[in-house]
Amino acid sequence: MKCCNFEKNKAMKYLLLTLISGLILLIGCSSEPATPNTEIELSVSGMVCEMGCGASLRKGLMAAGIEEQIDIAFDEESGLGKVIVRFNDAQFSIESILEHIESMNDGQFSAEVVRSSSIQVSQTNEASRDEKNYTPSFIDASSKGFSLPNLSELFNSILP
Repeated sequence: MKCCNFEKNKAMKYLLLTLISGLILLIGCSSEPATPNTEIELSVSGMVCEMGCGASLRKGLMAAGIEEQIDIAFDEESGLGKVIVRFNDAQFSIESILEHIESMNDGQFSAEVVRSSSIQVSQTNEASRDEKNYTPSFIDASSKGFSLPNLSELFNSILP
């Protein structure tokens, strides 16, 4: 009987090892965020300063997954904020961004669209880098200082 239990434990270890390795690969190989293709400029009321309110807006938008590009300015004379958001319209709509902003800080902010425009991919990626001075960065994974852990030994030490 002990032989069968040993085989079951060994099979469970390999199954667990396979599942965890697959999860690590899945997380490590996640896709890059979508390229922004839409830019909106919003007029935001309810702001009292650029530092605190601007940080709240940026943090709230990033928490919603809008991480591409967010620019925030505050005009003390008018008391209005100017927020420029670049995003991919396949992932977000203008209405969802407005709703998210207006739900932040217990409804402190209200926003309206000043302008909306499409962005060409070349404007966001290609035009932003100087082609003459552009040098791609690489990490040399074959260097002696870089090694991956032996997952088999790791899991054998963890599992009984």
